[in-house]
Amino acid sequence: ACGVLGWAASSGLRSGSNAVTTRSEPHQEELIQEAFSLKAQCRDAKVGSDCYRDVKYAQDHIKQHPGWYVGLHPNSGFKAFQHFLHHQRVKGGKRRCPMPCDFHPKSNDEGSTSFGDECKDAEKGTNCYNHVTYTKRVNLPKHPEWYAGLSQKAGFLEIQSFLHEQDADVCPTPCTKPHKIHRAKPKKKKVHAKCKNLSPLKRLLCEEKIAEEEVDEDCEDAEAGSRCFNDVLYALKTLKEGLHLEWYPGLPVKATRPMVQAYLHKQNDGDGSPRCPMPCDRKAVKKLDEKKLKACHTATKDSDKDCYNAVCWVISTGIKKHPDWYENISSADTFETVQARLAEDPKGKCAGRNPCPCETARKGGDCWNAVQWVMSRGIYDHPKWYPGLTNQSSFEEVQERLHNDRHTKCQLPCIFAPWWDKPNVTEA
Repeated sequence: ACGVLGWAASSGLRSGSNAVTTRSEPHQEELIQEAFSLKAQCRDAKVGSDCYRDVKYAQDHIKQHPGWYVGLHPNSGFKAFQHFLHHQRVKGGKRRCPMPCDFHPKSNDEGSTSFGDECKDAEKGTNCYNHVTYTKRVNLPKHPEWYAGLSQKAGFLEIQSFLHEQDADVCPTPCTKPHKIHRAKPKKKKVHAKCKNLSPLKRLLCEEKIAEEEVDEDCEDAEAGSRCFNDVLYALKTLKEGLHLEWYPGLPVKATRPMVQAYLHKQNDGDGSPRCPMPCDRKAVKKLDEKKLKACHTATKDSDKDCYNAVCWVISTGIKKHPDWYENISSADTFETVQARLAEDPKGKCAGRNPCPCETARKGGDCWNAVQWVMSRGIYDHPKWYPGLTNQSSFEEVQERLHNDRHTKCQLPCIFAPWWDKPNVTEA
């Protein structure tokens, strides 16, 4: 809608301009009312919508990432956050949120406000400065079609002036005149069949509405400040540390950001919607091995008796009777190693059931020391911290409990294989 307002302003329809009072074209009054009615096209975010989730996410994370929400503070209201996100765009130029209804920014230092005819060069730390910088570095090179008439060589002040023309709530007009004007000739665009034979403003409104409807919804790169972006960063950090690899089966430790986003796109939230939109990097999507993306599953007597017995048979009988079938497999291997081998057999009892990645703590390591502390002191001094653990709990059970605590550096332990004589505490 801001694009239409900018067009209206540049055509002499802005309130108080001489062009409005001197022109006498047919339907002029109707056009003016239509232009300013765009501001009234508001919609409060509904519970469950993408905008609503983005606003709630922003409110929850502004303390952790204040740089993502310049001009807002933790006590800003819901509509202030929605207003902020209204000025951000996603794939295809679609706004992240509609304009909230009945919202009036209080003052310049609390967020965006309508600057009117006041001039001011954007200063560092202001909302306007943030918008201009992001436009120059990211949006303008990536989406020049969003800035018709603005060259990619445009300077800071020219971009500020352009943004002011688009929406006075975003930036004031700069006081300093740009040294050099870089105006590119706008490319002629075919008018959609549904929008022909309409008045100029109605045609632009129609084009914007169709553009929003035709956005490739399965292609949108996560933006800083969104919940998906934060989930991707957390996954990258987790993979790099080698912890909780069972959360991301099939993802390599050195997975790229688009690969992780594509993986999260296949995971569902509590309401059934994808945790992330599909990224636009199709090459990264193709690198994901669909067969390995299924959740890992380590067989136990209770969860998968057939596979569990098949693994035990390999060690007790298989490697002796058919050594050629199980090369490089021995009783020194973990249960998971043997199951992984059987998972490759399409006709076996463990076909396609890949075990979860595991590593039992090594003596002397941080995790090993943590497990020893819990077993010797923790369960006695702080029993409420470790519900379910007793002095009869195995090393692996304690390590698994610590693994589930995100504050520790313990990986998921390998289960105690039934062919081992004692708990698997490997030497450093």
